[in-house]
Amino acid sequence: IASGHQLNFVFFTNKNTGWTVGYPGEILKTTDGGINWISQMDTISESFESVFFVNDTLGYIAGSNFILKTTNSGQDWMVKLDDYSNSLHSIYFTDENTGYAVGSTYDVGWYNCILKTTDGGNTWFYVSIGITDDWLLNSVFFVNRDTGWVAGYGADFRKTTDGGLSWINQSLGINGYNDILHSVYFINENIGWVVGNEGKLFKTTDGGTTWVNKSSPLTSEHLKS
Repeated sequence: IASGHQLNFVFFTNKNTGWTVGYPGEILKTTDGGINWISQMDTISESFESVFFVNDTLGYIAGSNFILKTTNSGQDWMVKLDDYSNSLHSIYFTDENTGYAVGSTYDVGWYNCILKTTDGGNTWFYVSIGITDDWLLNSVFFVNRDTGWVAGYGADFRKTTDGGLSWINQSLGINGYNDILHSVYFINENIGWVVGNEGKLFKTTDGGTTWVNKSSPLTSEHLKS
């Protein structure tokens, strides 16, 4: 990539086909497992923070204040949300119609934000996390249509089992404002990991009820994924 550009997220639909996105407006695609990449640059020059594909053709990108959608493997991108009151960091879809985007929203200050769509990204509505604070959200992940997690600043980590209607706090045993969680990933309803700044790495085998600290001794390293 060009000097001054950066990549923020990567997503593969199979062992060969994947996308990575970044700043400014960087979209790259590979069909050979990352050996070669082709640019699918959009006209937006702001930061792309997250990319998710439901299948090989249907995908979404979340950026600074917008959500993009493609139905032809990234050849064309349509703006589905453009709202400068939001700053979005992560996007995840449970099927072709239902998806979530998380980050922060501005209303006399920045606060955590969860957006949900049930019509393929045509419309988005706010989902309440149960609190309104400035502990911004960085990551969202679901294992099925009902069960998912969000993670962010202040080690804020929450779980839903009803498709985002309600959220419960799952403590990792840390709660300082500078305890920033960057990414959450689960392989099933029980086993998952979350990573963050200062080498933070935690693992759960019971769906997030309890966590084992696997953090790196390299506290200067900020784990992003």
